[in-house]
Amino acid sequence: MDITTILNGGLIVGLLTIWFEIRKSRKATFVNAITSQRQEFLRNLRTFTAEYFTLALALRYADKDKKQVQRMNQVRCSILLLLNPDDEWDIETSCYLNRIYKQICNANVNEQELDTNINKLMLIMQYQCRIEWKGMSQEAKDGAISGKKRTKLRDEVKKEYHKAKMKSVKPLNVIDYEKEL
Repeated sequence: MDITTILNGGLIVGLLTIWFEIRKSRKATFVNAITSQRQEFLRNLRTFTAEYFTLALALRYADKDKKQVQRMNQVRCSILLLLNPDDEWDIETSCYLNRIYKQICNANVNEQELDTNINKLMLIMQYQCRIEWKGMSQEAKDGAISGKKRTKLRDEVKKEYHKAKMKSVKPLNVIDYEKEL
C-alpha cells in the first residue's frame, strides 16, 4: 500500500465525517429551534388561558367593568389565534371560549352553566398543554418526530381527555375554590 492510497482514503473518510457532522448539526439546530418555538407557544397559551380564567371569574363575581370585558375579549382573541381552525379539539376550545365570553357579557347569566363551561374549558386547556409538553419531551429525546408519531401522540392524549371528560373528572375547580374565599 503506498502513501497516496492511504492519504486518499484518509481524505475521503475525513470529508464523509465532516459531511455527516454538518448534517447532524443542522438537524439538531432545527429541532432546537422548533422546540424553542413550541416552548414559547406553550408559555403564551398558559399565560393567556390563566388571564382569561382570572378575568372570567372576576367578572362573574363583580360588576361588569368595561375595561375588564374589553381585556377579556382581547385575551380570548389571542387564544383563538393560537388555535388551529381545522382541528376538532381546537374548535371545541373556540366554542367554549366564545360561549363563556357571551355568558359574561350577558346581564342574566346562568351562573351554574357558566361554572360548568369554565370547568370544561379548564379541562380542555390542561390537556392541550399536556399535548404540547409531551411533544416537546419527545422531540428533545428523539429529535424531530414524524407526522405519524405526532398524530399518535395527539390521539393518545385525546383519549385521556375523553376518558376524563366521560368520568366527569374535574380539573382544579376554581369555582369551588373562589366560593371558599
